[in-house]
Amino acid sequence: MGLLHWLWEQAQLNVSHPQTGRVTWRTCHARLRQQLRETTINGRAMDEALYIVPPFTPAAAEDNAAALDAFRATLGRHGMTERRALILGQIKEVAPTPYGIAYRLAHQRTPLYARAALHARATRSYRHAFGRTATAHGATRIALFVVERSPKGHLIVVDLAAMLTTGTYIPADSSYEVVMADALAACRRAFIKPLRYDTTSTVLPDFVLTDVTPTAYVEVYGIHGREAYDRRKAEKREFYQRQGSQLIEWDVTQPLPVITRSGQGGSGPRV
Repeated sequence: MGLLHWLWEQAQLNVSHPQTGRVTWRTCHARLRQQLRETTINGRAMDEALYIVPPFTPAAAEDNAAALDAFRATLGRHGMTERRALILGQIKEVAPTPYGIAYRLAHQRTPLYARAALHARATRSYRHAFGRTATAHGATRIALFVVERSPKGHLIVVDLAAMLTTGTYIPADSSYEVVMADALAACRRAFIKPLRYDTTSTVLPDFVLTDVTPTAYVEVYGIHGREAYDRRKAEKREFYQRQGSQLIEWDVTQPLPVITRSGQGGSGPRV
């Protein structure tokens, strides 16, 4: 998950700004490809080790298929080395097969195959991405797959990391965060979704509003009756109070709070 979060952050795909326009998979592909050209992994150029599913158009279909075939040809045994690589794409469907699971990706006809045990482990590790509400509210699922080539040429998943995102690819830690991120975007708020992969911060807000000075914070509370969660919520509130930070809180059992900026219209408190 760390690499997936790092790529997303470096490509600024965890940032939403009303002047940017709608982010599509074409946007993601272009930004991520640019990042790969500037990165190495284990001594290899990152764009040699990681294949990002390109956006589909009828005109590009043959070229995309040829690019995937060329990528697949680099896998497997080369001399004494068994070469694996990475594929990054959007999960469209998880379908059972006689031998396990097929991951069907948006923009790509060729599925990826995995054993049922691996998918069960991924479901436990990334429950928000694979839970029953994962595709609610227009959410999407992004995954980074470690793949190898089978003797018959199939792409076999040997490990993966997955994350839930909004329909415009802002990461979210729950379906409730998808709702909040979409509401912030609809109100034309500029914000960042902090990612936890490499932080030493004791408090990581769900969202940071960057269109006010000083920045303000958004917390989404979706769990009730769990002592550790309630204790953590209290600690966060105390932290924000000590910092004198503006805070918007949403208890998901209640309607969404007012999230418009001052001067945008509407009633109720604004930040």
